[in-house]
Amino acid sequence: MIGEFYFDDRTRGLAMFFFIAGLISISYYYLIVDLPQRIRKKGKSAENNT
Repeated sequence: MIGEFYFDDRTRGLAMFFFIAGLISISYYYLIVDLPQRIRKKGKSAENNT
């Protein structure tokens, strides 16, 4: 960001690639890895309460 604002070095495209890659990584983790684990954990705790 500093390079784009102060030095006008045209690095926005490269930064956009890493930004989108980070968003995809975070989305993958929370939707594919974490969410199913939370659902299973919540289901198990509901079974134990009955």
